[in-house]
Amino acid sequence: MKWDAIFLCFDTMDKISMFSIMSWWHHAIVDGFLESQRFVPMLYLVGMKKDLREQRFLERAERRTRTPASFPPFPLCCVCPADAAWHAGQIGAEGYLECSALTGDGMDRVIEDVGIEATRRTIMRMNEAAAADLAAHGVQSRRDVDSSEACCSFVPWEMVAFTSSGE
Repeated sequence: MKWDAIFLCFDTMDKISMFSIMSWWHHAIVDGFLESQRFVPMLYLVGMKKDLREQRFLERAERRTRTPASFPPFPLCCVCPADAAWHAGQIGAEGYLECSALTGDGMDRVIEDVGIEATRRTIMRMNEAAAADLAAHGVQSRRDVDSSEACCSFVPWEMVAFTSSGE
């Protein structure tokens, strides 16, 4: 299989789930998970159930105002965004994203923004492959031809081939 993006998802309410998915990723890489890839896919660490962590945070903040005891800003069970972003960097991810399927918060970044970037990278790979194919057949690109010497460009139709897999 080939992937444009890989999302390593965990529950922001459960620190162990973040470490579990990172451990799984490490073993998957060691075991050759990406060997069939011709390019390196985008990798994101994704914290899910953001709404529940925020709700727990607000509940703790409310309790903090009623009692003199000092609480950490995030409950100890939860993953704070700064820690997750640091861990994302440690595993070589493009970044850390958070979302809530319940409220929809952050879903646009996870789906749309990553999809747009994956599409952009696919088009770049296709253009590079097409340019290499044309160069292999001795066809110059428009930027290689002095515009004062040529009035138009001709590329035989059989040399213009795009694969549906984006490679």
